[in-house]
Amino acid sequence: MEIRCSKIQGEIEAFLADKLNGVERQEFVDHVRGCKLCRDELEVYHVIHSVVNQLDNNTTEEDQDYIKSLEKKLNDSDNAGKKWRRTNKIITLVGVVGIGLIVAGILLLL
Repeated sequence: MEIRCSKIQGEIEAFLADKLNGVERQEFVDHVRGCKLCRDELEVYHVIHSVVNQLDNNTTEEDQDYIKSLEKKLNDSDNAGKKWRRTNKIITLVGVVGIGLIVAGILLLL
């Protein structure tokens, strides 16, 4: 198993509990989408996590499609990551423009 897989598999519970930040979540989703080993591990944890939640909430959904609900969670995380990256690019661009304006102002004063 690769070191990367060990890191990702160590983050599965945090992902399922929505405790990864934007960058971590996106790296996790990207890796899991391309690594069958980590995807299989995530599926097992997701089923266990879902069943435990059902037991804790005294609900039973025998017909629940766990793989479909996991895919929805991955898609939701992927969409949130895209929004986060877009926002991060805008903030970076604003910062670069701001620095450029400051430098231009200093050069004008010289």
